[in-house]
Amino acid sequence: MADKNYIKALRRAKSKKALYSSFVAFIPIAAILITLNATFIAPYMPWCLIPIFSWAFILAIHKLMLSKKPQRTIFSRDFLEYQTEKELRLIEFEDDMDELEAEKLELKVLDLERMERFHRLDPTENNFQSSGSGLV
Repeated sequence: MADKNYIKALRRAKSKKALYSSFVAFIPIAAILITLNATFIAPYMPWCLIPIFSWAFILAIHKLMLSKKPQRTIFSRDFLEYQTEKELRLIEFEDDMDELEAEKLELKVLDLERMERFHRLDPTENNFQSSGSGLV
């Protein structure tokens, strides 16, 4: 299994190297084509855009092919199993989050009860309330 992954990684690395090499070559060649078109060969017709855009399109497709592909598609054999496992993980996560929210709510209630007890037992607060002369 490790050998398969190494071979796959090596292929991807080689493809990326080829893409970057093509891009590095693309820039000066495009500049040369634009210069030739503007100065010597038919400056009234921008023919250089045809090869530049074509090459840029090919580079874009190469980049898209290098981007990470989905591991499972709807057409793969184990799609249903994969999606079921994914949904189970999501449900477990949601349950954990619900438990966390419940614990937070319990802590808030306990804090409020503790604050209420503290305010009931605090003689300074009761004195200010009963005498009506509170600090402003």
